[in-house]
Amino acid sequence: MSPHAFALAASLESCGMNAQVLPEPDDETLEWGRQYTSGKECFPCIVTTGDMVKFTKRPDFDRNKSAFFMGGSGGPCRFGQYNALQRMVLDQIGYKDVPIYAPNQAASFYNDIGIVGRKFLDQGWRGVIATDLLEKCLRETRPYEKVEGTTDAVFEKCISILYDAIKSSANLVPALKECRRRFESIEVDRTVQKPIIGIVGEFYVRANAFSNQDIVRKIEKLGGEVWAAPILEWFLYRNVRRSMRATLSGNYMLWFKNQLMDKYMKHQEHELTSVFAGFLRNLHEPSSSQVLDMASDYVHRSFEGEAIMTVGKAIDFVNKDLSGIISIMPFTCMPGTISDALLKRVREDMGEFPFLNMVYDGVLQATSQTRIEAFMHQARQYNKRIEPSPAHLVEAGV
Repeated sequence: MSPHAFALAASLESCGMNAQVLPEPDDETLEWGRQYTSGKECFPCIVTTGDMVKFTKRPDFDRNKSAFFMGGSGGPCRFGQYNALQRMVLDQIGYKDVPIYAPNQAASFYNDIGIVGRKFLDQGWRGVIATDLLEKCLRETRPYEKVEGTTDAVFEKCISILYDAIKSSANLVPALKECRRRFESIEVDRTVQKPIIGIVGEFYVRANAFSNQDIVRKIEKLGGEVWAAPILEWFLYRNVRRSMRATLSGNYMLWFKNQLMDKYMKHQEHELTSVFAGFLRNLHEPSSSQVLDMASDYVHRSFEGEAIMTVGKAIDFVNKDLSGIISIMPFTCMPGTISDALLKRVREDMGEFPFLNMVYDGVLQATSQTRIEAFMHQARQYNKRIEPSPAHLVEAGV
């Protein structure tokens, strides 16, 4: 799905399990995915189903030693049905004996995922944080590199360093310090500050370059820099939701346990984030409660799912004086459709900042590039009218 998958694979390896990241999706993925879906499913469902089927077609696939790791969910999103459909597909193609491990991200999440071992929870979470930080380094450096390809090479090396550290259950701070040193060694030219574009939207498509047709690189080639909503925000948001549900149901023991877990996770985030103080401008993230507060004028806090987080994070980016916002969603995504409508209201209320909603279904559309080019022209013009937020300059040590 994204480089974060390597962190999760390394976490499983640290628990004594053999884990392998599936190859990047491609056109063959879509062929298999569309063959075993009806066309009414979300685009991420088609891609992940195609990935599973494609992997079973490999000559080295061993059904006796294989299981697929796939998320699960309840709530107002079809994501929770992916693994149920994929179970039916594997049964249909003759792999009834190949399990799908699908921890539910609702109230039972930590119990479900903890069956692998407590170490997996700890290492996996730290790996997600670290990968988010490395992606921030990548996106804040690559648009300014003097030698094309240097930043990508450093990023790939850092993902490898992180993988080895997680797999060996090592402290990730020294590994991240080494990664910072490598990024700092890249020759850059920052004489011209490029317009910064914030990317928000559906969790999977915004993180998967194949699914979003590599929109980050397209923006960079058109002279922009990208700040994207991090993957870790979803895990912390689910902590907030679990606490809210526990309070409503009167399950105060669950509330207490979730609060302890949330504090521990935030402590880990603070420890790893501090490694990049003075280097990253987009270093600190608002808390999930702050994001919900930002969105509360448009979506009630009780409304679950990605819509409220998309709206809140977009407002956060606008408050940080970014030059434009792109919201990414799969075709027919229910939360995405809601957030798209609400962000138009946000734009009216907050000064008509450049905004673009991009919808993906795996089909290359001739107008997509034209829309992005027009948006970037607007962002450059908007960028000339705003000053960088002083908080960002101080944070970056400027």
